[in-house]
Amino acid sequence: MGTLQATEALKAITGIGTSMDGRLLMWDALSMRFSELTLAADPACPVCGPAGVRA
Repeated sequence: MGTLQATEALKAITGIGTSMDGRLLMWDALSMRFSELTLAADPACPVCGPAGVRA
């Protein structure tokens, strides 16, 4: 998990690759499977809403 987080940080810092912005990566340790959900921004959220600060 730490490696995945570090990779996302490096992608954000360097501007290369495709970020996980708007997506949630889930890991099932028992079955060793990853799944991904696409999430919409919440218009009322001060971070991800229209007036929010985006990285």
